[in-house]
Amino acid sequence: MTFCDVQGHFGGSYREIAQKLNVSISRLSDWKVNGIPVGRQAMIEIQTNGTLKADLPAQQLAKSA
Repeated sequence: MTFCDVQGHFGGSYREIAQKLNVSISRLSDWKVNGIPVGRQAMIEIQTNGTLKADLPAQQLAKSA
């Protein structure tokens, strides 16, 4: 998932998104630039009941192929 996916799902300002995800606004800015860590993506997937899906790292995708 990308930061844009998260922003589109939760909507609102950075402050509102940060509150919903229980993270700082600076963390959101970091995610926008560097991507969302896979572990956090998994937590967001659970929080959104699967509406947003975590991206599997390339190594895990290669192992399952």
